[in-house]
Amino acid sequence: MVSDADSTGQGVPVKLSDLAVEMDILSDEAYIYLERKTGKFFHITEEVQSMAEDEDSPDDHADWFKDDVEVARRIAADEPGYVGLPDKWDIDTYSTMRRFSLDYEDFDVSVDLCSAIEGRGAFHRFKDLIHRLGIQDKWYAYKDAELRTIARDWCAENDVPYVED
Repeated sequence: MVSDADSTGQGVPVKLSDLAVEMDILSDEAYIYLERKTGKFFHITEEVQSMAEDEDSPDDHADWFKDDVEVARRIAADEPGYVGLPDKWDIDTYSTMRRFSLDYEDFDVSVDLCSAIEGRGAFHRFKDLIHRLGIQDKWYAYKDAELRTIARDWCAENDVPYVED
């Protein structure tokens, strides 16, 4: 399915699967931006942002690094054409784990999953448990569906055309 936004000149439609992958790798060390015109994702680290703001010349750096600094300068200048992806707080993987745990069809497994996500170390315990139980494929499918829902909503909010794949 192609959203209605693709006819508005907003750029290349983004594959929801690609957007979900990008959202899944969010971290505290970088922000991810979509270039509307090309559909390309840019990972802008704090180091790159700092260089862009200080207008340091990255002449002695690799081409990809120079490209990222240039993109960061455009983003800092608030040029149209770039839109930031949701951050990890918008994604809220913990809440997704909680819903998966509560919704799991086997009551005993659901109880174990709910126990695993309580307190410090929840992510590690959850990951260990789903692998020990052999339900990691169900978790990854559930998480992917959640990310795709967030991606659709984000596309709608930001007038980003997309394709389901």
